Parts: sequence; C-alpha cells; structure tokens
Amino acid sequence: MPNEFEIKRLLKEAAEKLTGRKLSEQEVSKLYQFYQQAYGTAYRKTIDALSKFSSLTEKQIIEKRSSSDDLDRVMQDLARRLDEE
Repeated sequence: MPNEFEIKRLLKEAAEKLTGRKLSEQEVSKLYQFYQQAYGTAYRKTIDALSKFSSLTEKQIIEKRSSSDDLDRVMQDLARRLDEE
C-alpha cells in the first residue's frame, strides 16, 4: 500500500506530464487534498483530482493520455501503484 509521500509523488508526476510544467509543493499538497476528497476507485479519485487541479474534463484528460506515450505510461504506473491500496 503506497503511503502519502508515494501518492503525492505519483500524482505530481502525472499532473506535471498533463500540464507540461513543474508543480510547487503547495500545488502538490492541493492535488493530494483533491485526491483525498474524491470518492470511488483509485482511478476515479485520480481522474477527479487531476480534473479539479488542471480544470480539464475527464474526456480531455483521456484524450491527452491517448496522444502522449509519456502521460499514458505515468498514468498506468499511477493506477497500478494506487490499486495496491
């Protein structure tokens, strides 16, 4: 089961690939807060958190993921690790 530090690291990596920029520690904390407030599976919580953080819809996130091998790889790793919860 990943700890808070690992979840933050995974979310940060995904958000940075999604937005194309580095995140501050404050932004990472906000992203983690969004994740903690979300309901459902780890994947659902991740999508909800990334959507709130980036102001992108789930459809836009999926489209970006399908057009970027890097983002797809990061999202697969994130989902696999969070499924260990």
